[in-house]
Amino acid sequence: MLCSIEFHPLGLRILVPGNTGFRVARLTPILTSRNMIVVLPALYLIAAQMTASLVRRWGKVAGASYLAVQIGLMGQPVAAYYTSVINEQWRDSSALVIRTPGCQSGAIHVYGDVSLYRFFTKWVRPDLDVIDIPERAALDLSNLPVSTCPILLWIVGVPEWELDDLFSKLDVTRASVEIAAFHKAFVIFRKEL
Repeated sequence: MLCSIEFHPLGLRILVPGNTGFRVARLTPILTSRNMIVVLPALYLIAAQMTASLVRRWGKVAGASYLAVQIGLMGQPVAAYYTSVINEQWRDSSALVIRTPGCQSGAIHVYGDVSLYRFFTKWVRPDLDVIDIPERAALDLSNLPVSTCPILLWIVGVPEWELDDLFSKLDVTRASVEIAAFHKAFVIFRKEL
């Protein structure tokens, strides 16, 4: 809904477009560094205008000091944007989880922030329960009861070279599982005997 209609005490209807952003922001996080990168050019222009105003009013030292502080503050998101590798294959791995036969309901253990996993499965598989394994936690997944869902574990955000360490914490061996690997995303299936 782009606008909401509010009723005025005098009986007038008023279109109010301001609520839309708040409603969207409550449901979906939009203030992330990835999304805020588009705001940086406007911030650069504001900083340039502030620097010019400071130079005119208080001199070059005040303007240069302000500009140095602003460059330092604004440079952090830019550096993070270009140096952080954010290439987790959520959609590919969740598509595999959703279309796996037998996983319409039941439970799948997930490693990391459980809200992200629920986001990708809740609409298609509302009866699928995702069980959180907190990061750096140890858990025994070797003796879980057999269920209709062949997925033992779903992991996103862990590089492949850390997978063996994670398996040792969760008491899982590579011989007992089959791994569907995406870039930093893994769906771990129980091997059928």
